[in-house]
Amino acid sequence: MDQILKEKLGYFDKGIINKRGVYLHMPSEFAKEHLLHVLWSANLTCRTPYELLRKNTDPYTGIYSVINIVKGEMNFNYEGEHFVASEGDKIFLYSGVPNQYWTTSEVQFEFIHFSGDLAEVYYNLLVKKVGPHFKQSRASSHLFSSVLNELEQEIPNDHKLASYLLSILSSLTKQDRVINPAIKEAKYFIEKNYKSNLPLEDIANHVGLSRYHFSRLFKQELSVSPHQYIINLRLKFAKQSLMDTTESIENIAFTCGFSTPSHFIECFRKNVGMTPFTFRTLFIDS
Repeated sequence: MDQILKEKLGYFDKGIINKRGVYLHMPSEFAKEHLLHVLWSANLTCRTPYELLRKNTDPYTGIYSVINIVKGEMNFNYEGEHFVASEGDKIFLYSGVPNQYWTTSEVQFEFIHFSGDLAEVYYNLLVKKVGPHFKQSRASSHLFSSVLNELEQEIPNDHKLASYLLSILSSLTKQDRVINPAIKEAKYFIEKNYKSNLPLEDIANHVGLSRYHFSRLFKQELSVSPHQYIINLRLKFAKQSLMDTTESIENIAFTCGFSTPSHFIECFRKNVGMTPFTFRTLFIDS
């Protein structure tokens, strides 16, 4: 019996004292092609010597795991780092790399193994940037039970399962985290001054970084370049003005920081998909 099937059937049950599942799921062809899709899931209560160690990761290519710690603590070794997750924490792992988790005391946790193109997208967005451990991320905890409840149905609904998974991953993007103090100060500086001429060098100098290092760090922290961040703020203000005032497009362009009306119209069309005039007409008499 191969490694992955043994895990699905609960062969790694040394130390398991109670479990709900393991529920195996065969997603539809549509789900496998278009949706996040659940492969198997369970709720386990364990104590020492429970351990899961994946060395041969070939069978797990393309498979991701999200774990919710319900009670107690769990130790993890992942990508060369050790950390301890406790009640309310979430862990997002790629099962295709060596990983290990174990307990030194009683712990209850839920896990979902899943796949799909969006799984890799969210993994790169979240784990590649901030790591696999999301502390006290309780907002989505109830959705793990929703997944298990759906898997208990005679014919689980792939769309419901995909919706639950997407909500879990989306909740991780909203977790408050400490960003680099220089970038936090840069955000504040931009938000105060975006309506005026704001060269990148001025922002970098304000926070004491070189232009290159500042640009790289800003995009790393916020997933958007400083230039695009400024454009987004200006366009947000412009859209509000187009909806709420009768100011001319030319005046709005200058008021929100664009150097010329033509530059404003070009940026607006590129980012919004229509001209400022067309956007405004959508809200006339609406």
